Amino acid sequence: MHGERRGETTCVKGAEGMDMATLLIVTSTGPRDPTRASIPFHIAVNGAAAVEQECGIALAGDAADLLKKEIAGGVRGVGLPALADLLAGCAQKRVRFYG
Repeated sequence: MHGERRGETTCVKGAEGMDMATLLIVTSTGPRDPTRASIPFHIAVNGAAAVEQECGIALAGDAADLLKKEIAGGVRGVGLPALADLLAGCAQKRVRFYG
């Protein structure tokens, strides 16, 4: 990977030359554990993106199901915003998803 400066963040080039987020949150937890499944999205939108840190979320295994509208609508972790709200925030702040 090669990096280049863009403003105050570093843009990292992946193996195929595409831009990748400088902070990558990796998750494999699916909807069976709604609190744990919601945490990466909460960190991305209310943590990293809130301070203008470019970030992305890599979804592996069961976590990929969280992007399905019919599943995301029913995921509500304890002490966290609903997953549907977190996904809307991720879209608004342009958090990237990798799967």
